[in-house]
Amino acid sequence: MTSILSGGVPDRPRSVALWVLVALLGSAAGAPLAAKPESPPRSSPFYGSGKVLKPKFEDLVRRADLIVVGKVIQIGGIAHAGPSKHRPGSRKYTYWEDSYALLRVEEIVKGKAEKSTVKVAFHSDLEGDRTSYQAGKKYIVFLLKPSKYPDAYTTAHFHYGQYRINDEGKAEKVADPSEISKPAGTVIDNIRKAMGPPGKGR
Repeated sequence: MTSILSGGVPDRPRSVALWVLVALLGSAAGAPLAAKPESPPRSSPFYGSGKVLKPKFEDLVRRADLIVVGKVIQIGGIAHAGPSKHRPGSRKYTYWEDSYALLRVEEIVKGKAEKSTVKVAFHSDLEGDRTSYQAGKKYIVFLLKPSKYPDAYTTAHFHYGQYRINDEGKAEKVADPSEISKPAGTVIDNIRKAMGPPGKGR
């Protein structure tokens, strides 16, 4: 068998194969690459998974940016559902609330409220989140500064950051039957004790 290098007749099958290969490579170089379809991110502690863990009372007080006593004067829905674990393409926040409560502030225990009302976003799609607000009810709430929503706080540690004040003036932990209800004044005194002297954690 002869070859071009030896000056003989070219090996036709080999030359045809080389020509086809060169043609394919040339066409591939000029063609745009097809984008791979995006696959949903895997579960992680920051996306699509998580648990609502009961905090120590001191940690609840320390983490909250604002603690108020207030009455719910309005309940509404958040039109833009936003990112959530049910929308794999949305990654910025794991869980996104779909409702809000407007509280008229009656007493500020920690932090500063810019207005006489505060808006609180609640009801996320996190499994185990039982945060709930009812119109006309009074609450002691531990709130985090607006971050997901520019105009709304969120409840620290979900329902663990929420006490509902009943008709007898006792503060009941929302969706947490493990804690016995106490007079609202006692809970507020305990918050102030956990905050420490003025200037420390206040």
